[in-house]
Amino acid sequence: RRPGIEREWRVSYVPLSVQGTMALATYVEERTEQAVVERALRAQEHEFRAIADALPIGLILRDPSGTIVYGNPAYARIVGIRVEAAVGGGWKTTIHPDDLVQVTEGVQRAATSGEPFVSEHRHLFADGRQVWVSTRTFPVILGGTLQRMVTLLEDITTRRADAEALRASEERFRTICEVAPLGIFLVDAEARVAYSNP
Repeated sequence: RRPGIEREWRVSYVPLSVQGTMALATYVEERTEQAVVERALRAQEHEFRAIADALPIGLILRDPSGTIVYGNPAYARIVGIRVEAAVGGGWKTTIHPDDLVQVTEGVQRAATSGEPFVSEHRHLFADGRQVWVSTRTFPVILGGTLQRMVTLLEDITTRRADAEALRASEERFRTICEVAPLGIFLVDAEARVAYSNP
C-alpha cells in the first residue's frame, strides 16, 4: 500500500462466548475501491437528476414491472399530479378514462416487444381541466433483459387547439365560398388557380 493514500475500511464486531469466556471477533474489510465507485455513482445520479429536472418536457422512468421510479418536475406540471402520487399505479388516475386502455396496453406492449410506443392522449387535472400530451415510451434493454421503461411527454394542448382552429377556419371559408353567389378564385404567385368555388 502506498503511504498518504486515504483508505476506507469496514470493521464488524461480533461478541462470542468461547467455553464460557466472552470474546470479541473482529472482521476488517477494506472498502476503498467500493467507496470510490459508490461516490462516482452518486455523482452521476446527481448529474442525471439535475439534467432531468431542468428538461422542459416530462420524463418518467419505470422499472420492469411498470412502476414509476422517477418523474421530473415537468412531468408533474404537464399532467397535474405530484410525482409521489404517480408511483405504483397512481399515474393512471390522471389519464382520461377513454384513453386509459390504449395507454396501458401500449406501455405493456412496448415492455414485451421492445418496440417504442407513441401516443397522443388526454390527462385530466383535479379541477376538470383537460390537457393533451404526446408521449413516446421506449424500453431500455441491456443484455436481453428489460431494465427500464422511459417515457417522454410533451404538452400539445395549444398545438391541437391551434390545428382545430385552423381546420374550423378553413371549413368556414369553404362553406362561405360554396354558397356565395359570385365566383371566387384563389391564385398562387404564378397566377395558377389554387381554388375556385363551384
